[in-house]
Amino acid sequence: MLIHVPVERLHEDWPLIKEGLEKIIEKIKPDWIPEDVYHALRSNVSTVHLGYNGDEYEGFIVLTPTPDYDGVVLFIWCVYSPSRTNVLETYYEEVVQMARKIGAKKLRFASPRKGWSRMFEPVTTIYEREV
Repeated sequence: MLIHVPVERLHEDWPLIKEGLEKIIEKIKPDWIPEDVYHALRSNVSTVHLGYNGDEYEGFIVLTPTPDYDGVVLFIWCVYSPSRTNVLETYYEEVVQMARKIGAKKLRFASPRKGWSRMFEPVTTIYEREV
């Protein structure tokens, strides 16, 4: 079950979330820092959902509704699990229901890790260059 962490409880759950974000950063070297995620959560721009199987913590998902040319897209910003559990795969149907609830027609996910192509269809390559 995914449990939404409301802003009022973010401070209490932040150490657990920050630990996961730091592991993500070690692995993929994104251009954001944990404080960027914290700010987005505190500002109600993004939401975080903790995954639990009974009392066992399985990880979290950070979601950001994003306007697109044809409507809202639910952007999956961060996915983390301290174990081998694929949190996104395990809770995929719940994420789909959240997307439908906000009127999103698509889920979007970006990652340098090619393994996600088994769950998401690659639709474009993003090229980047520092200036």
